[in-house]
Amino acid sequence: MSLVMTAFRLLGAVLMPLLLVACAGASSTLGGLVSATATSAKKDGLQCQRVPVNGTRMTEKVCTTAAQREASTQVATDAQSELDMGTQQVSDPEGA
Repeated sequence: MSLVMTAFRLLGAVLMPLLLVACAGASSTLGGLVSATATSAKKDGLQCQRVPVNGTRMTEKVCTTAAQREASTQVATDAQSELDMGTQQVSDPEGA
């Protein structure tokens, strides 16, 4: 066995346990972060759904809060009201 191969094996034997310990610590920190984010998401009324992407068969995950969904509903309602008012004016060209 060459000297280089021996050096790599020795280095791997020393570093592998250190990396495993570091990864274990990071995963517990990440787990805490994920649970904190999940708690925040429940509080904000976060909902996620898969939405089709135009031009492909793929979908993308879109997450919105309750406030965002309410604002979107309000914009849609306002737009529909404006369309309805425009339709009424066009349908009665001689009138009111």
